[in-house]
Formats: sequence, C-alpha cells, structure tokens
Amino acid sequence: MVGDNRTMGLLSQMKDGGVLTEWGVRQERGHEQGALAKRHKLRIIGWWQKLIAYQAVRFLLVGALNTLVGYSFFAFFLFIGLHYALASFLAQALGVVFNFFSTGNLVFRNHDVAAAWKFALVYSVTYLLNVMGLNALVSLSVDMYLAGALLTLPMAAIAYLLNKNFVFGRC
Repeated sequence: MVGDNRTMGLLSQMKDGGVLTEWGVRQERGHEQGALAKRHKLRIIGWWQKLIAYQAVRFLLVGALNTLVGYSFFAFFLFIGLHYALASFLAQALGVVFNFFSTGNLVFRNHDVAAAWKFALVYSVTYLLNVMGLNALVSLSVDMYLAGALLTLPMAAIAYLLNKNFVFGRC
C-alpha cells in the first residue's frame, strides 16, 4: 500500500506529461529565475540604450576610451626614453587618427572624412595646451607620468567643446 501512495503522489504531481521530482522543481524554479534574469537584462539594456542616446554621455564613454589609448601611447613613449614633448607629440598624432574615427562615428555619428582637417586643428591646439601644462607641472616638480594623467581631464573637456562646436557642429 505504501508503494501505491507513492504512485498516487507522483501521479498527482504530473504536469505537462512529466513528473515534478525534487530535481524537476529546482529546474522549474531555475527557469523562473532565468526568466527574471532575462527581464532584468532587458531593463538594463533599455536603460543603457536610453543613456547612450545622449551625445554628452557617448562623448564621455568614447572620451574615456580615447584618453586611455592616448595616455597609453604617451606613457609608452616616455617609457622608451623619449622627451616628454616628443612623447606627447607622437601620442597626440596617433591619438588623433584613433580619436577622429571613434569620436566622429560613435559620438557625433558623423562619417565625413572632410572634417578631419578641423579635427587635426583641434588636436594641434590641445597638443600645445598639453605641452604647456606638462612644462608648468614639471617646473613644479610633478612627476611626468602624474602630470600627463592630471592633464587628461582638462584636455578632454577642451577637446569636447572644440569638437562639438567647431568640427562636428552641425551634428
């Protein structure tokens, strides 16, 4: 009779042609948790899409990438023994190419290569400002690596304003 009670218990737990064992219950709960995780993922994706719809937010994100790339070039050139002015110049030159495409495409959604000369002019201005800032900080006995790092945010802000208003102003 005990076996019959078990059979009846299993039959009463049948759902969609299958028996819900302890393992099956966990599996079903896992499925519910998976659906919940999927809903949360969709909310995060929706939030992210709304956030990056703003040009300034895209600029900050792309600017962080550009800054990382530019500072990596600068630090590498210092590491191999170049003078800070030459290291800054080479980092700026390589950074301009990378930044033009990343900023133009991802921030301002502009694929017009004709704006490259304006972009290069903006980075010429930021190069001169950067070298002057490096020179000033070095004269105050600030470590060159730290000086380069300290100047990244002001240079990024200047670059954004010039790019938005001069290079990609109609975007």
